[in-house]
Amino acid sequence: MVYWLGRVLGANPSEDPSEEREVTLSASDRHPFPFKDPTLSASETILVVDDERFVRDFCASVLTQSGYEVLLGENGHQALEMVRAVQKPIHLALLDIRMPMMSGPELLVELLDCLVPRNLQVRFILMSGYADTRGDPSHSAKRYAFLQKPFTASVLLAAVRHELDGAKIDRPACAVLGA
Repeated sequence: MVYWLGRVLGANPSEDPSEEREVTLSASDRHPFPFKDPTLSASETILVVDDERFVRDFCASVLTQSGYEVLLGENGHQALEMVRAVQKPIHLALLDIRMPMMSGPELLVELLDCLVPRNLQVRFILMSGYADTRGDPSHSAKRYAFLQKPFTASVLLAAVRHELDGAKIDRPACAVLGA
């Protein structure tokens, strides 16, 4: 869980990533809360899927404190079950590219089947902590936004707002795929 944060703070990467560690940040290391987005309509729902709990919790905290409704999934299968159970529109999905069992791009294809009928303007942001994602077809195609981990709260909010605002002026998701 804290391994992701540990890499950012310079912890030993050879340590067991499943061990929990306590990390103390000075006041100057913390971002001010709450994060307020003055252009927020407060009606958007965002799905965040990442196998790392710290990333999910960070995204949920930043996004909910900014007025978004957030649904969290720790893997593709769990996310699909949740999306099928929740029948309201999801406006944006923030997906980790590399997850066990089902990758982010595989999940994206499945989500298109579930989400496009509810919201033609659904948007996707793929994210990864790996420096080299160029080999991934979804990233190289440049059809979806990409967010490099680690990212700050302000970068996350800017990327989310940019994609949501783009949905209002761009083609629907199904048009991108040629449907």
